[in-house]
Amino acid sequence: MHSTLSSNDDAFVKSAYESILARSADPEGLADYVDRLRRGVPRFRVILDLLTSPEAKFGGADATAIEDILAFYKKSKQTTPKIILEYQLKNKYSSRILEFFYESLLKLRGARPRSPIGIAEDRPTVVASPDPADDQSYAGTLRKAEAHLQRLYAERANNPSADALADTLGIHVPRWVGVTNATKAFFPYTFPVPLTSDIAPEQLTENQLAAITDVLVDAKFSQLVFSGGDYFQYQIATAIKSRAPQKIIKVIWHGSPRQLGPHYELDPFLAWVNAARNGVCEAIGTVKPGMSRLFSALNVRCHFLQNFTTAAQPGERNDLRSDTVGMWLSHVDNYNKPAVPTLFALSLNKKHLLQGSGFGEDGIRLIHKLDISHKSISAYTIPHAEVLKGMRTSKLTVYITLSECMPMVPFESISEGTPCLVGPSTRLYDDPFLERNLLVQNPFDPVEISQKIDNALKKYDELREASISFLDRSRSRSKSNLLTFLE
Repeated sequence: MHSTLSSNDDAFVKSAYESILARSADPEGLADYVDRLRRGVPRFRVILDLLTSPEAKFGGADATAIEDILAFYKKSKQTTPKIILEYQLKNKYSSRILEFFYESLLKLRGARPRSPIGIAEDRPTVVASPDPADDQSYAGTLRKAEAHLQRLYAERANNPSADALADTLGIHVPRWVGVTNATKAFFPYTFPVPLTSDIAPEQLTENQLAAITDVLVDAKFSQLVFSGGDYFQYQIATAIKSRAPQKIIKVIWHGSPRQLGPHYELDPFLAWVNAARNGVCEAIGTVKPGMSRLFSALNVRCHFLQNFTTAAQPGERNDLRSDTVGMWLSHVDNYNKPAVPTLFALSLNKKHLLQGSGFGEDGIRLIHKLDISHKSISAYTIPHAEVLKGMRTSKLTVYITLSECMPMVPFESISEGTPCLVGPSTRLYDDPFLERNLLVQNPFDPVEISQKIDNALKKYDELREASISFLDRSRSRSKSNLLTFLE
């Protein structure tokens, strides 16, 4: 979450006063708004109140506009800036109050201001045109993006195919490793945005966004699938559709219902739902069955797309001399993937040997304090190739999650010949034998987890064979579902 919105209520109100009224908050106003926030009033309500105050000095048409916005806000019961943007686009408002309102919200989020007005009055795009003052960034991004597409065109020419995949471009965020791997498994032709993993999406400049949008508008792929569903992807998709209505826009949503609380997940979710309803997005795919049901309940065309890998069939494994357990995390206290109970479970049997990555400094300290036997552990994430190598040298991968789990880790683990123990939030396996032996019912019970680990290691050969058979069935279903999604 951006720093300002994640700060305390006192700091938020002070920032709101400075951003909107250009002065420090008076003691009475500060105390009043802090009290409201602590009683549950949304923060965007505070912004609206300040914007409609006499001190904001907006009058005439602006005053009428903001009263209309406020009424629309109350009616919709929404709290995101997209509501204002959509209202403006639908009702042809272009007054400065709308732009000021939107930019104020973004300033309070710690983000760069981005105009909701678009390039022209009749072009409802949220991606700005290139800024001549920063043409080098635009030109450089354009050159790199076009070079990437040229490589894809050459590859496609060498591998002709008549199916929908040949005319589809999968767009992903390279920094999101799991989503990137899933995207590359789904689609033979993929396009990274940002262009490199060292750039976070929020660091993209207006010129970089404009360059990427221009390239994708002219890309020789009739279907663009945004994988991930980030809000900036929605912005690009909206801009492309306004300029190239013939382009088919779709999205694959990788999140789960549990993740819809924070604004950085809820905002893009609502945006894509609206995009699907207004024709910008023709269909939504999801890798979580629960999300598929939710989208369908919202009357949005949705397809369940189970992840899969393109790795070759696992070979024979004669190099496993110990009961090695692998854990491949992003952080030990991740609220979706709590590792602490599993670490306590591993401490109950000293014969098990732990290897893994992404534990964080606290996780490494806990491993040492619990005296867990280990051979290779890292506080930080490691390259994907190293993760796969670690999976190959483990007898069991443990990936117990609270959020609905249809990620790449279990599939990649099985593709490397290693069974994977998962949590109760989803029914990953279609085989009763696998579900009975590789599903933890209580993800917070170290004793149950320990017993499941012991049992899985004893039945390694049987579980490995059954897991590989499951992977083959899963791949077949996934490819069929993917082609249906692209029709």
